[in-house]
Amino acid sequence: MYTSNVFPIKARFTQFDTLQNIEDLPVLSKGDSYKQALQAEFGAYVLKETVGKADVTLLGNGSEVSTLIAGSSLLEDRKGLKVRVVSAPSEGLFKLQNSNYQKAVMQEDVPVFG
Repeated sequence: MYTSNVFPIKARFTQFDTLQNIEDLPVLSKGDSYKQALQAEFGAYVLKETVGKADVTLLGNGSEVSTLIAGSSLLEDRKGLKVRVVSAPSEGLFKLQNSNYQKAVMQEDVPVFG
């Protein structure tokens, strides 16, 4: 099982929140993990993108993201689906983002499970 990197997140408030890996999970890292972790400031971000239009988006946070990554691979390999995975550590922060960002992350015409 995997989890995202642990970095402080500067919210739009005067305080800092910290995402903590409280479970004994290896770090899930793809590409520039620091840049990826900074995306958590927006409340939700695409962790795994597809080539072309996605058939489905899997949404989760915390340790369940590793299950979604594994599940996305199974859906791609066994069912031929194009699967996006979205990590959403903070619904509140995500709702503060502009509608263009929200629509880019949670595409309106793609079914979401999570």
